[in-house]
Amino acid sequence: MGGKSRATATIVDAETAAVAVDARTTRRASDSARTTILTAAIQILGRHGAGAFTVRAVAAAAGCSTTGVYTWFGSKNGLVEAIYIDGFERFGIALSAAESAAAPGELLNDLGAAYRRWALANSTHYAVMFSNPVADFRPSAQACAASLVTFETLVRAVAAAAAAGFVVGEPHHIAQHLWAGIHGYVSLELAGMGLADGASDPAFGDPAFGDPAFGDPAFGDTVFQRGNPAFGDT
Repeated sequence: MGGKSRATATIVDAETAAVAVDARTTRRASDSARTTILTAAIQILGRHGAGAFTVRAVAAAAGCSTTGVYTWFGSKNGLVEAIYIDGFERFGIALSAAESAAAPGELLNDLGAAYRRWALANSTHYAVMFSNPVADFRPSAQACAASLVTFETLVRAVAAAAAAGFVVGEPHHIAQHLWAGIHGYVSLELAGMGLADGASDPAFGDPAFGDPAFGDPAFGDTVFQRGNPAFGDT
């Protein structure tokens, strides 16, 4: 009787293990299908623009039915939102890596350079994140929350720079202006109006922003001084 119970338990364990393996295999296949569709969407939007960005076109490029696209993303704008969130997640990883590797005195410059490199290497993501190429897309509250994480990386870096005496002022205010500066520079470069050939990566201390960036006239006298007009009274 005991032997039969052990045999039954062994069979049940084997069946349970088989179900677990099947579940993992199905999950991997599902993740792969979603990734394939998302990659196809990014390629179509990047290469052919919003006019060619349709669910049918994405499905054809991904080798699936339109039903597969709707199952995973719900709609065309659901696809755009997935690109938006994926972009900010990847962007955040790049900025966090730069933040972790930088010396205290170089932190803001290194973040600026990392911002630019990521944007140039991921221009379709960047456009969805900041330029709204699909006119009727509006990010959800979840997507907006994902985007704010990257800004907080810069705020944290500014706070660290302020604590070390490199900048003076309210970290959120300074971060907003630094973000605006590098975003404007990168947007110009993506439009073909950026650095001359052979120039170095721009960062927050790049000559393109003044020498140093924090003393550039575009930012008022200097963000090292309290009361800078660019930031209001601080």
